[in-house]
Amino acid sequence: MTATASTATPAYWEPLWHSRRRYRPLCQAEKQLMTEHLGPGESRPALDIGSGDGGLARHLHHELGYRTTGIDCSPSAITLAAAQDTGPGPTWQCLDITTGDLTTITCRLVYRWMDDKPGFLSRVRRLLAPGGTFWVVTEIAGRRTTTDPALLGLGIQPPDAELLTAGWSAARTADIWALYGRHQLDRSFDLPELDDWAWDIPQAGPGIEVLGEVAGLRVLDLGAGVGRHAAHLAALGAHVTALDASPTQHQRALARYPDTPGLRLVCADAVTHLQEADPYDLICSVSGVPFLDPHRLLPALANGLKPGGRLLFSALHTNSHGDGPSDSVTARPEILRLPGTDTEHQLPMWVLEPQLGEDLLVDHGLVMEKVTTIDSPQAGQLLSYRLYAARRPERIPSRPRTSAPPAPHAALGVGIIVHGPDGVLLGRHRLGTWEVPGGSLEPGETFVEAVVRELAEETGLVAKPADVQLLGTLLDHVDGVLRLTVPALITRWSGTPRALERTIGSWRFWNLDALPQPLFVPSSQCLTAWKQELPLDHPPADFQPCNTRLA
Repeated sequence: MTATASTATPAYWEPLWHSRRRYRPLCQAEKQLMTEHLGPGESRPALDIGSGDGGLARHLHHELGYRTTGIDCSPSAITLAAAQDTGPGPTWQCLDITTGDLTTITCRLVYRWMDDKPGFLSRVRRLLAPGGTFWVVTEIAGRRTTTDPALLGLGIQPPDAELLTAGWSAARTADIWALYGRHQLDRSFDLPELDDWAWDIPQAGPGIEVLGEVAGLRVLDLGAGVGRHAAHLAALGAHVTALDASPTQHQRALARYPDTPGLRLVCADAVTHLQEADPYDLICSVSGVPFLDPHRLLPALANGLKPGGRLLFSALHTNSHGDGPSDSVTARPEILRLPGTDTEHQLPMWVLEPQLGEDLLVDHGLVMEKVTTIDSPQAGQLLSYRLYAARRPERIPSRPRTSAPPAPHAALGVGIIVHGPDGVLLGRHRLGTWEVPGGSLEPGETFVEAVVRELAEETGLVAKPADVQLLGTLLDHVDGVLRLTVPALITRWSGTPRALERTIGSWRFWNLDALPQPLFVPSSQCLTAWKQELPLDHPPADFQPCNTRLA
């Protein structure tokens, strides 16, 4: 990478790093977002550009499991980064790298200093493998709470942001909606309260009646914006969470509805909220869903509903220029115009063929109810939306992780049901199934010893052997392989669940009346052996309960 401005050369940065100048460290919010969007590295190659003291590169390497190279134009920065390695860690390199086919490239607080930004982005695209991810953290000019014009000018300008997000198969940013909300706050403009519920196009399509009776239900309004629809539902007796990822849209909602009974205003990422919140009776969204990657959103949406809960959302089908939907799950740029101006911003949107949208919902365990066409009533207006209605089944499905059979020998293991006041402990496997802790016996182990060990290795929880209750044996056959599982119940332990193995992304307690889907087959069988009344579907297994403790 080359640049002509002094701030983009070693001559500028080397004295700063050599004098022990330090910059903002990696924060917990950034780490959480990297976990959600980049996922486990599984030893795939990653490149951190402008690595500085190496904090981000080390997080990629040690915490997420990437095979990371950090590069920087300052020799002192590279020396500092390498000095902090206590064992095998990232590779550190001064200035440039020529290796291509990288899975992930990161660029933290560096992009704004690049003089030739088009050339820099072109180089990044050449280095990335097909399907690779470019992760950028950068400041936006004018956002600091200061009157110093020099500090206010730091960061990228809107044209730089458009250049950064253009030309990718998918781009995600919450900042455009923050800009929209700030614009509306500056205008001191508010829409009137809802007289009539509309799904995107006034006086077109169905209204609020498609939601059914909402009084007493826990409802999530996803992408709630200023909160008008959420407030309307709260007035009908629902317990509503109005969720929006934009801080400025959230600020508008707080100012408009500071103390509305039945209404809770939350500013958070939709997927993060759904993963942490108790499941809802009803999730609705007026055009909020298409702005999020369905591969990321739909698993959280499906498990964010109670069994029998409903999902209703509207989605763009054809824009006002006549551009119709896509038959592939890829984002395309759509225009967001700031109200009262001619200023336009591009933002990624998933505009999908209805059949493709239905297939995605069904693939994630939902049952389709109906797709309704909402066309503009104005003559010659091409704008059209679709209203999707789906529900989560009352019974919770399970499936194998893959179509491949287990290893060709008898499999002997334990399944550990950790149950407490907050429910039963389940972890999400990287292959998509939810499962209880457990694993195979090691040579010389008893079942109780295996339970105690596996629980500690996978979750960090500590249980005493006397607190392990073995429930019996489960016997089934998978493609000719004999599988014997001993379910065990633990109701007393110490510690807090932590994800200690790369195969499990996180652990969480789930209420028995709102278990996630799909469950891993042996885990589902263990839960049924414990409580036969649970509504779990899985292949049959021969369960023999035990009245005394097994050794």
